[in-house]
Amino acid sequence: MEEEAKEVRNTVETKECKQGKKIGAWGCCGIFCAGFFLFITVSVVMMGRACASCASTISSETTGKEAETEFLCGNPNSSNVIAVIDIRGIILPEEEVFGSQIVSPERICHLIQTAAKDPEVKAILIRLDTPGGEVTASDVIRNELKNCGKPVVAQMESMAASGGYFIATAAERIVANRTTMTGSIGVVIRTLNYYSLFRLLGLKECIYASGKMKAMLSGGKEIESEEEKVVQALVMETFTEFLREVSESRGIPMEKLRDSDICDGRILSGAQAKKAGLVDKLGYFADAVTETEKLLDIPAGSAKVVHYRSGSRLLDILASMAAPSKRLSVSLNGEAVKEFTMTPGKAYFLPSFP
Repeated sequence: MEEEAKEVRNTVETKECKQGKKIGAWGCCGIFCAGFFLFITVSVVMMGRACASCASTISSETTGKEAETEFLCGNPNSSNVIAVIDIRGIILPEEEVFGSQIVSPERICHLIQTAAKDPEVKAILIRLDTPGGEVTASDVIRNELKNCGKPVVAQMESMAASGGYFIATAAERIVANRTTMTGSIGVVIRTLNYYSLFRLLGLKECIYASGKMKAMLSGGKEIESEEEKVVQALVMETFTEFLREVSESRGIPMEKLRDSDICDGRILSGAQAKKAGLVDKLGYFADAVTETEKLLDIPAGSAKVVHYRSGSRLLDILASMAAPSKRLSVSLNGEAVKEFTMTPGKAYFLPSFP
């Protein structure tokens, strides 16, 4: 009996030992994973702080957010500061789509407001690389620039088409590279009509609306001529506002703009835009800085040129990773340049859609 009891105890102890080893192994694995995750988190935070430490930080009293500033060129000790603000990507409301290739009017306006309140900032230089975007979002940025109370110069890089040019009209001087793609002065509203396909499949969309025009952009019903006239009238009303801003900014009569080829939606090179009077000078970033100094009536190279940017660079990276997978290409002369998900029925200052 004693031998049997001893054998049972040995068996139980062996099982407990094995279970203990298994639990210990899982515990070690859990600790390792938690430690690795903590290491990654701390590393990302430290990298963000390290990047932020390379730039000055200016807080905005109105929003409570921060804007980073980085010295670019010129006299670092000058009290005449030129604030450089980039507009790169498709211009869309922030709540609609976000990502590294999306320009948020909220963020751009925040940077403009912050620069406008800085007493050392004497002028704002906008660097444009955008095909345009949603009409109201573009107009919000343009209005903020127009009313910032300081001289504004626009520099066009690879692209400043449609809504990009619309924003540039708020500037007192426009500088473009000779190869810049600009122009595309026009408005587009896009919708998809699948009425013929529904008829082929024996399907019918049932719509219950309060008025005959309430569902005029619905894709499942036949487009009527009266509906086309209403939508086209909305497009032309917005287009007229675009022309008015171009006319006032460039000193070109509205009638001349309407009758010219430059306002039929076509893309222009920087050189063609200069010849048409849509830009003031062909050149590069340094030339745009010189033009800004001329506006301020100070010697060339005497200003302190500072880059203003949003402080949430890490959030931009994470946002671009979380961008929606369903996308629409924006094309210039048939070549896709940007992608985003367009909202049907909204008006856009954009070149074209394949």
